[in-house]
Amino acid sequence: MHLITQSLQLLYPPQITSLRMQSSAD
Repeated sequence: MHLITQSLQLLYPPQITSLRMQSSAD
């Protein structure tokens, strides 16, 4: 899922990416 995370970082600010990472982790 790292590829998706990197894409999100390019499209969205790190704050939103962190929220998505937390949701995915759960």
